[in-house]
Amino acid sequence: MIKMNMKTIKEAAREFQRDYPTDIEERAAYSAFKAGVEYAQRWISVEDELPEITEEGCNCVEVLYMTKNGLGGICLFKDGRFETLSKVTHWRPIEWK
Repeated sequence: MIKMNMKTIKEAAREFQRDYPTDIEERAAYSAFKAGVEYAQRWISVEDELPEITEEGCNCVEVLYMTKNGLGGICLFKDGRFETLSKVTHWRPIEWK
């Protein structure tokens, strides 16, 4: 059995903050790290924003999606719509790089 040692956001933020010499810098680093992770993990409502197609020469983008039941997966957003049979309520970008 492979045991994975996954850190919580709080644990990773505490590890990151140790690189800063003063108490004020340490607290700022902790808060900034935590805010960055939370921003990267946010789900965007389709009512607020739709995916932006930024890759040149491509008219679609892959995204993670979620339905009102909490189910989801990966689908294409193409020509202004999500290419899935489910009704998408939230989405988030996939960082492949």
